[in-house]
Amino acid sequence: MIFQKATKTMFKRSFGNKKGQTDFYQILIDNKPVAEIEIKPINKFGKPEILSAFTEKYCRGRGEGQMLVKEVLDIYLQDEMWVLTTKESKPFWIKMGAVETEGFDGFMCKFSK
Repeated sequence: MIFQKATKTMFKRSFGNKKGQTDFYQILIDNKPVAEIEIKPINKFGKPEILSAFTEKYCRGRGEGQMLVKEVLDIYLQDEMWVLTTKESKPFWIKMGAVETEGFDGFMCKFSK
């Protein structure tokens, strides 16, 4: 398993962000990306934000997604970092240590040091 900053995304950029506005990191197995996370280094609150995360279906539950999140937190988490969640993904983010944030309809969580 290899963790790397990606030069090319598996998908398109989230929420209409342009090239250079977000960073992508991937986990590769046999030189093939199997998990990816997209980070906006500075969101509207002046903090880093996780915009999207994806793990190939056949890799889910094996730890690649957790490894990806931990690596990104090591890089970006200074005091807090936001994550945009869905109802389905919220349990994963809570398991990873994020806390639900009031006032965002339950779909924003944050990591804090």
